[in-house]
Amino acid sequence: MRNLVRPTPKQVRWAVPSRSIGRHSSCATSITTSAIAFGRLLLDSGRSLEAREELATVVVARPDMVDARATYGLACYLSGDAPMARGIWKALAEAYPKDRRVRAYLSMLEREQDA
Repeated sequence: MRNLVRPTPKQVRWAVPSRSIGRHSSCATSITTSAIAFGRLLLDSGRSLEAREELATVVVARPDMVDARATYGLACYLSGDAPMARGIWKALAEAYPKDRRVRAYLSMLEREQDA
């Protein structure tokens, strides 16, 4: 089994923002988008721990990407770490209150908690 990668707050805080990449930003965006797609593919095939590891690297590199953070939260949830997922989704809901996906994920956790 591979080691589980969990970004620390310091890693997230000091991650390089996309605008500092300069002329290579389209390449970096393409690589990031591919990594998110690969993470989703891993989730779809039931490999949540591997997806979590893949998506963690994206979250560290690009903390500004809502899609990556939301999908990372889903990978955490599906790998059995609901408290981590809740923390990720609550932070996203505060920063992006109109994001329907994040609200749906949080309501899923609330329904599960009520059951």
